[in-house]
Amino acid sequence: MHITVTPLAISKDKKQAERFTTCTAMLRRQYDASELTFMPIEYLDDPNNIVSIWSNIQAADIVVVLISEEFLVALDALTDMQSGNNLIRDEVVAKRDDPQFRVIPVILRACSWDESGSIFKGRGATPRYGSIAENGSPDKTWLEVSQTLRAAIEAARKQDQATPPPALTPKVTTKVAPSYCRRCGSPLLANSTYCRSCGTEASVKPAPRQPKQSGIASSSVLLVYSIKDKSVVTQCCIHLRASGIQMIDSHAISPGSTREDFVVRMRQASCAVFLVSADLISEMYSTEYWCIPAIVRQEIPDAILAKSYMVVVKACYYDALFLGVQPQVVLAQDRKPFGSSRYQDESWLSLAQLIQANI
Repeated sequence: MHITVTPLAISKDKKQAERFTTCTAMLRRQYDASELTFMPIEYLDDPNNIVSIWSNIQAADIVVVLISEEFLVALDALTDMQSGNNLIRDEVVAKRDDPQFRVIPVILRACSWDESGSIFKGRGATPRYGSIAENGSPDKTWLEVSQTLRAAIEAARKQDQATPPPALTPKVTTKVAPSYCRRCGSPLLANSTYCRSCGTEASVKPAPRQPKQSGIASSSVLLVYSIKDKSVVTQCCIHLRASGIQMIDSHAISPGSTREDFVVRMRQASCAVFLVSADLISEMYSTEYWCIPAIVRQEIPDAILAKSYMVVVKACYYDALFLGVQPQVVLAQDRKPFGSSRYQDESWLSLAQLIQANI
């Protein structure tokens, strides 16, 4: 069981954010690093932090929001005027029904945080009465904040222990070999009683076997990853190979690789598995000449990309990674990146079964 806590604030409330860090110091020491991770406080009014905040919310079990009226204004200012989308708000709303996700509003000053339409409405806020600024005993109020957070962590631990891993539901497809006319060898339509080519009564024979080709198998999977994610890659290789999947093991964008080598390998494979992280995305756009999305768009058939997968191994912004045909995005069974999931083994097995059923 591993729990990730992400605190959010704005720059104006930096002193209060530091006080939150102080009041939760003993709480952080109580748990081992393998059980609890406190992310650094993210400041919502810093435009350079938006993707980082979104990634941390995506990977978080508990989000602590240090709320003031200025915080609500800063959150609303992130809404795109044309599309109406708000990266932070939409992510919190999308995870509202996730029983393993909690949002804890910490009310710094009196504000309209619980009004109709607010994403924080109905969530158990702390302190229970008023705000921290209105309370006559700040030390006691911050102790209540720490106790509320401790109770949320313990509740998440108990719920995880009581909840079995999600059931595996891989896609299953049945491939039926076509039938051929025994006289002329033309393919027969399904349920046909005669051959359309020669007109004779259908006499079915099995499809002719294709001769084995030397080199890379047609059902091989190209693995594309950053060398910095080697530990996660090792787990992926173990599970996919144990499931009988043949792979072209290639970190095709590492130093020394060539554009031509990548194109050849992509065309030889039946599909590609991109182990997506911020490091991989950075390397994919490393130079104008060596730009994976541009190469894929120009030289790789859409049919290959449509059967490919983007396996999110670390929290990152991957929505605009490819233009046009998008590979299928795969998260772990608890809807988290594979690297921070509680169900890594089950998730890798589910991925292997999904690939097997579709190649």
